[in-house]
Amino acid sequence: MSTLYWVLHNTLAGYVFDCLDKCECDTDDEVVHCHNGERTKLTLPEGQRLRGFPVIGMTYNNIVNLPDEKLLLNKFPDLKVIDVERNPNFNCSSLNQYDQIKIVSDCHKNISEISRVPRIFRPTRDCDLACQAERHYAALHKYVLHLWSIMKEKYENFNLD
Repeated sequence: MSTLYWVLHNTLAGYVFDCLDKCECDTDDEVVHCHNGERTKLTLPEGQRLRGFPVIGMTYNNIVNLPDEKLLLNKFPDLKVIDVERNPNFNCSSLNQYDQIKIVSDCHKNISEISRVPRIFRPTRDCDLACQAERHYAALHKYVLHLWSIMKEKYENFNLD
């Protein structure tokens, strides 16, 4: 019985494998992760299509343009969303070319409000290390709550765009 459980568990559990050009395909989350910071383009699968992945994450890169929607859907038939946030040179005018695929980007957003991680300051006579750590923790807590509110808003408005 334990052997059967182990086989079923490993068969049904997701796994991560290298795909495309140094991306990771996660079968559990059904996401292609391409967050290495060096990308200038989305490399398409050679030959066969890559099925079962509705989301491609390409944050923190230098993507300017994505392939056209028809080509993307041909190579990724289950694709629904591409996340290109934190690509500072992304061509926002290209967004209107995508009807079936949702492109999540920083276009028309104020990204400065979510990119400021609170600093920790050096101890002073008025505020020693413990005091500075407590202040930093309070600032981080406020920052995380702010990020959480942005994520909730993003989720609630996901299909409105």
